Amino acid sequence: MQPVDVPSLVAPELALPPLDSEAYRHNLAAITAGPPVSNPTELLGSEAMRQLLRQVRNAADFIIVDSPPILLVGDSLSLLPQVDSVVLTTRINKLTTSDAARLRRVISLADAPIMGVVLTDAPAPSREHYGYYYHHRT
Repeated sequence: MQPVDVPSLVAPELALPPLDSEAYRHNLAAITAGPPVSNPTELLGSEAMRQLLRQVRNAADFIIVDSPPILLVGDSLSLLPQVDSVVLTTRINKLTTSDAARLRRVISLADAPIMGVVLTDAPAPSREHYGYYYHHRT
């Protein structure tokens, strides 16, 4: 089977697999990052990438584009103008206030609205403060 990854799909001679192909299972499809490329920023900002995202938009209800951290890797910046909104993911207590402000500015400049924030590595609540209160009578 032909690989379903970004570098392969943005090649001019390749196209998105048909929706009934083996690339899709249970109404879910994944297009992987694929093998490393020498110019990821150029690839992600290319007309071919914009065309790929247009094709996927026509075939899917929702598209989630997972990308490297925006402030650490410039590759992600070229994707910002191509998405409808952004969901930020960060470890709890990891993002500084100044980095959060910088991140907000960068995303605003790309005119990509922030849909929400996902905090990871949050401590689990203790059981005594979780759920409903049950009282057992004897």
